[in-house]
Amino acid sequence: MADGRLYVTSGDISGIGPEVVAKAILQMHQDELARITIIDAGHCIKQLLGTCVQIDWYGLGQEVPYPAQDPKLAAQLAWDSLLHVAQAVQKEKSGAVATGPVHKHRLKQIGFSYPGQTEFFADIWGGVPIMMLSDGQLHVVPATIHMPLKDVPKALSIKQLKQIFLGTAQAAKMHLGIARPRIAICGLNPHAGEQGHFGDEEQTMIIPAIQQAQESDQDSGFDGPLAADSLFLPHRRDGYDVIIGMYHDQVLAPFKAVAFEHGVNATLGLTYLRTAPDHGTADDIAGKGLAQHGPMLAAMRMALRALT
Repeated sequence: MADGRLYVTSGDISGIGPEVVAKAILQMHQDELARITIIDAGHCIKQLLGTCVQIDWYGLGQEVPYPAQDPKLAAQLAWDSLLHVAQAVQKEKSGAVATGPVHKHRLKQIGFSYPGQTEFFADIWGGVPIMMLSDGQLHVVPATIHMPLKDVPKALSIKQLKQIFLGTAQAAKMHLGIARPRIAICGLNPHAGEQGHFGDEEQTMIIPAIQQAQESDQDSGFDGPLAADSLFLPHRRDGYDVIIGMYHDQVLAPFKAVAFEHGVNATLGLTYLRTAPDHGTADDIAGKGLAQHGPMLAAMRMALRALT
């Protein structure tokens, strides 16, 4: 990925995506901007920036007044943007993508069949996606991503968990610069199962997967299964570089409680890197100048660092 370009999308133009991208651009240095290409759905980012910034820019579709009032058009342009950047990176065989927030329900209404952007890029680029949320200090990974809670136990297996554990360790080395990552692994059940009293997934799947991962990667430390209810206390979480949970809300809920303002969603494990701010489209404040751009700026800078 070294020396490739960073492609940035505006996300859903009915929401705050164009605004947070524009604000982030205004905070960046010229040497950073020189490595970025903006894919500007509806030319909304250009409307906000005018001619005050020199940056590589590609306008997607016809100009649409921001914020867009047609939700189906906004969703279609968001989908087109994702396809454009995925193919651009694939064609160049280098680079990374930072995506503005999209509206999953609106995408689904126009035929987008993926649960989220993570799964979309995995299908286009190939690889096994690992979703890591990071604020630069706290890093979390859910072993399963967008699925009903009732389906989580069936989705877990020793092979799948081992792959997630090893992939997370590799990502920590490559993208976080941690030579010997310390990885905490949550149990699935309350109190990590209490030795089988509250479920046996810890004994039948999680512990064997930890043992196999440790045998395969002796430079990393895999600790678990641990009770998730106390793992995020500062004195506990500070002892680890990454925390892996068994399902989405097990790690994303505490992460957002402590790191929402600077949270970045990074899709690892694929051929190329994709980052995004860890928030939604916030339609109710779109175009009002209220959107906080910190997570978008952090997402763009994380991707740029990975390209150097």
